[in-house]
Amino acid sequence: MALWTGRQDLTCEGFAGFDGTSAEADGAIAAAAVAAAVEQGAGTENAAAVAAAPSVGRADAAASDAVFVAAASDGRVPTGEVPYLWDRQLTFRFTLSAEQAGRAGTLRIYSADQAEEGGRLAAALGCVSLSAEIEAGYGFQLAEPWQLAQSRTTRIDFPPDAFREGENRLAISVDRGWITLDAMNLSLR
Repeated sequence: MALWTGRQDLTCEGFAGFDGTSAEADGAIAAAAVAAAVEQGAGTENAAAVAAAPSVGRADAAASDAVFVAAASDGRVPTGEVPYLWDRQLTFRFTLSAEQAGRAGTLRIYSADQAEEGGRLAAALGCVSLSAEIEAGYGFQLAEPWQLAQSRTTRIDFPPDAFREGENRLAISVDRGWITLDAMNLSLR
């Protein structure tokens, strides 16, 4: 794992070995989150609402357009530093060893909710810039992050030449719309 933040468990593709489709991951994420909320004492009537809240930290705009640095040991960006609402550019710095560099990789962004009209993510890593459409969501979490929402996984595959030895910068922009972030990981293949 080159870079990650947020909840990372067996339902997150690329992190703990989940090998199903993104649609299966979305359903598994929702089911696992509800089960975890019940286990933590939310009660079955409140579990879905508790589980729908993003697991990533900051609700304020102070972290917007900022640079986040991943730990060299495991690629983790502390969850509390990353805003849960993504509607602008965020940049992540991470370091790769010589044996990690030059491999293809996959960026997976797990959103808890998205704009009602959907949107578009752009990601730039090294000399490679790619984009992906964001599926429409319920749009509730823009104003009410605790509301039950519609989780989605957005995937962007990077070629080997995007990754180099030493420091790498991944800039992610929400060019259209917004998402509330649950988790993100960038895995190497």
